[in-house]
Amino acid sequence: MKTGMLSAHFKGFGMKRLSAVETDPYTSNQHEFNGVSSYKKVFGLDKMELPATFLFLSDTEDKCQSESGTITWYDARENHPTRSEYRLYYSSSTVMPRAQSGDLCIVALQQDDTALVLIADEGSSIEAQLIWLFGVESSMETGVLVADEVSMDAIEITEQTRRILEEIGIDTWVEDGDVDVEPMLKHFNGGWPTTTAMSEYARRLAGQEITVADSDGAIRRWFEMEERLFRAYERVLVESRVRSGFSTVDDFTAYALSVLNRRKSRAGHALENHIEHVFQKLHVPYVRNGKTEQNKRPDFIFPGIEEYHQAAHPYSHLRMLAVKTSCKDRWRQILNEADRITVKHLLTLDRVLSVNQLNEMSNASVVLVSPYGLTSGSASGPVVSLKIAEFLALVG
Repeated sequence: MKTGMLSAHFKGFGMKRLSAVETDPYTSNQHEFNGVSSYKKVFGLDKMELPATFLFLSDTEDKCQSESGTITWYDARENHPTRSEYRLYYSSSTVMPRAQSGDLCIVALQQDDTALVLIADEGSSIEAQLIWLFGVESSMETGVLVADEVSMDAIEITEQTRRILEEIGIDTWVEDGDVDVEPMLKHFNGGWPTTTAMSEYARRLAGQEITVADSDGAIRRWFEMEERLFRAYERVLVESRVRSGFSTVDDFTAYALSVLNRRKSRAGHALENHIEHVFQKLHVPYVRNGKTEQNKRPDFIFPGIEEYHQAAHPYSHLRMLAVKTSCKDRWRQILNEADRITVKHLLTLDRVLSVNQLNEMSNASVVLVSPYGLTSGSASGPVVSLKIAEFLALVG
């Protein structure tokens, strides 16, 4: 096990496609995964029952589901003198009935000897991201793939893998102990800073020099620095609040929800803040959150909102940039934010998207902008998308 690698969290995993007999309640109610004999590489030869977290993952947020349960690894022919037949039994849950034939199934053994059972919607971007996360080159159309701790020693936890791991409930920020929080506590007087103030603080530490050629690298440095700083700072403030206790369960749940909501909204605003700083430093004309039709407020309009509302200004000279750290199903919100602009640009930190989602975006005239570069998650290789430097050439 190597710190900073995927093996720091997993002892091994098995990945397969679910079949009809595993998902159709009218076909089978055995609560077992089939074709799992190769999982012996992960679970060994002895019978074991493990606490497990079941997750159904989809690009559509209201379809996602999480529940606790157990899995049991055992040899159904344990008493047979020459034969063995290993099976993986799972307890009843509200997650498995959501699964369908063809969905990706990953059963991962964590370092604390608990299990993660991940079911990913077939054809979804989260499915492509999980395949990429676990270092699988194929699209897992058939067969079973099993990997152990040694093979995961080569998979480094990066900013991109952190974000995917967080989707499945694994917090890698606790390992990041090299952030000195004391200067931040002093700078922000021990309170929650505004997103603008935190973004400025992160840029100051990471260095604010910027050129067009370095714009993609600068966005990555600034955003990653802010994530590291904020998570370390958040941990100190939240732990202090937790130690003080809560008078009721409702108080606790309300506070926990506020922490999660702050994380989500802050990340999106942080990315907007940093790309806006690029526009300012490189003297790119723009308006942030200008009002278009039906009181819509796109993230950025170029060259400005006045030009957008001038009928005489050619629509071909107008550009719109939406900013979302993750696409998921929310990317469709941008389609009606600026009626005069047919081709809309979307800046995202997602590095892996499904072929289905990329095709849907292309059909909707959405062009992706990514500081990391984009991969389809398929065997066909990389998909062309704009870098930030290329987008700047359109609007500069």
